[in-house]
Amino acid sequence: MLIPPWSTDIAFVFLGLFVQGMPFLLLGALISGFVGTYAPLRSLLSRIPKNPLFAAVLAGGLGFVVPSCECVAVPVMRRFFQHGLPLSAGLAYLLASPVLNPICLFSTWVAYQGFHPWKMVALRAAGGFILAITAALLLSRLSPGKVLKGEILLPTQRGVFSDPLDPMISPGSPRWLQALGTALIDFRQVSLYYIAGSLAAAAFQILFPPQYLPSPDSWWATPALMSLAVLLSVCSSADAFLATSFIGFSTASQLAFLWTGPVLDLKLLLVYQTILQRRAILLLSIFIILVVALMSQLVLPLT
Repeated sequence: MLIPPWSTDIAFVFLGLFVQGMPFLLLGALISGFVGTYAPLRSLLSRIPKNPLFAAVLAGGLGFVVPSCECVAVPVMRRFFQHGLPLSAGLAYLLASPVLNPICLFSTWVAYQGFHPWKMVALRAAGGFILAITAALLLSRLSPGKVLKGEILLPTQRGVFSDPLDPMISPGSPRWLQALGTALIDFRQVSLYYIAGSLAAAAFQILFPPQYLPSPDSWWATPALMSLAVLLSVCSSADAFLATSFIGFSTASQLAFLWTGPVLDLKLLLVYQTILQRRAILLLSIFIILVVALMSQLVLPLT
């Protein structure tokens, strides 16, 4: 009786986000661990175009061929960056894969049945791809040291901090055990940020419900939906169903919600800190907000 009702509601929402995202985080960590151990990364990385634009376009397009949600892409790109993946390529895949994921596009098509579903899928995919490429090219103009975390550029030698998983990833261990140990370390580091972000998102969903949204006809309807996408932290595979619930809001505003959420939300802002410098995250966030706001105005005549 001493526990306020809203605290249990926050706990339920948090558990939903936790159960929804943790399996994908673990999957991403396992992929990164085994790819980093078994795949011929030097050969693969040598095939990436030297031109930042071509590298970004190629890597961004792989988001459809090698799909992953935002929870999988972060630990995978973390491992690839440690092996020398170019900034433009890694950032383009990181930002494009959650939107170009076929599951995300299919859920958008299903959610918008009766409301020009193919047009919504095409606009969401095209806008997400453009956003990912331009953001990747912007950050790639900076030196890697100003974008990536120090431990990504200069991976810490295991054993310095007496990590309990060190025996698993020592050179004398079997390769599968090294891969598993590396995956578990990645998972532990990324999951702590994910948990904190999910808790913040759950608190917002309960304490500030969507009833407080402005009128759909107001000038700040689109910024409000963009802010809601950041704060609610809904997975890109399911956010289209939430977007359709904003009855009365323009399709351009709903697209702004769908473009923002997969690349910028509370849990991602914390998870990005396992890869990116805080100033780089701030620059990326400002750029995403500005580009999404611009794109929503440009597509307004088409919707």
